[in-house]
Amino acid sequence: MKRFINKKGEEMMKKFMILVLAAVFALGMLGTPSEAAEKVTKWRLQSTHDPGTERFPLLKKWLEDVKKASGGRLDITLFPPGGIVKPFESFEAVAKGVMQAHQSYPAYWRGIDPAMSLFCNVPFGLGGADYLNWYYAFGGLDIMRKAYGKHNLHLAGVFGFGTEVHYSKTPIKSLADFKGKKGRYSSTAADLMKELGVAVVMLPGGEVYTALATGAIDLADFGDLKTNFDFGFHEVTKYMITPGFHEPVSMGEIVVNMDTWKKLPDDLKALFEMSVKALAVDINARMEVTSAQALEKFKEKGMIISRLPEEDLAKIQEIAVRLEKEKWSKTPLGKEILDSIEKYRELTAPLNKMMRMGDGFSK
Repeated sequence: MKRFINKKGEEMMKKFMILVLAAVFALGMLGTPSEAAEKVTKWRLQSTHDPGTERFPLLKKWLEDVKKASGGRLDITLFPPGGIVKPFESFEAVAKGVMQAHQSYPAYWRGIDPAMSLFCNVPFGLGGADYLNWYYAFGGLDIMRKAYGKHNLHLAGVFGFGTEVHYSKTPIKSLADFKGKKGRYSSTAADLMKELGVAVVMLPGGEVYTALATGAIDLADFGDLKTNFDFGFHEVTKYMITPGFHEPVSMGEIVVNMDTWKKLPDDLKALFEMSVKALAVDINARMEVTSAQALEKFKEKGMIISRLPEEDLAKIQEIAVRLEKEKWSKTPLGKEILDSIEKYRELTAPLNKMMRMGDGFSK
């Protein structure tokens, strides 16, 4: 049977074939030995997470995906904490080009500017989803990139881990029970816990277990519940105190040396930044599930879980509000961050109130 194709159809068919041929040609160019093979970019990236935790292999898989998506043109080797430099030295190391990139947490750089902590969390502040919204849709990323740019660093993107709770060797039933304890905390959480009478020490995550086991500290926080269980906190503490008022979320960063970043081709820049967004989604999805599973495991191990009285939480929140006014907003960067976050909260609060349907439906 004779097939009839009108003139418009013929033109569309020609355009389609041209596109197909162009795609085949492009794939052929990618698949043949060429200058691309000479332009492989190799980086070293140090993480703050130990290989024994869930996060390290997750980061390794992310970098493997980046290599595949780039056709092998961006090859990044992942190093554990201390693999290149000490965990709290990676900011300066990346800035100086000792290594090309790192995964870390802004809270660790408060010695450079106290306001850096606010990029990580604010007590009684935004949760993980809202922090990502603030970063990617309300200007937070631009504020942080401007701040990091002054140190020869490019912020490729951010991600968030869940609310951090307290793990204690002794019961904490009220606000007064914190007084006199020695605990591991960082960032704005450290400021708040000091106000509650805790003698605060700063430790990398990998040292928390030993510090608790030896009695060097009485209580601590570090990361989501899955990480806490993997670290064996149930072996060295008996009590989990909630809620995580001091650290509603812990925002992490992927940072690249600025000179290194400028040399990267534009398509790889776009690919890498998009991959960090994908990493943020992957982490959040896994964390919700694995933390819920970890909670059940903690219960099975006999962990005693308690919640502070609402009247005590109200008192602690008053202290946090005072710290915002008296301390955290005192630098120009701190004021810029907190003002921006407050504008975000004012904008989204009516919508959140209208849409909220209770636990299990929306957050």
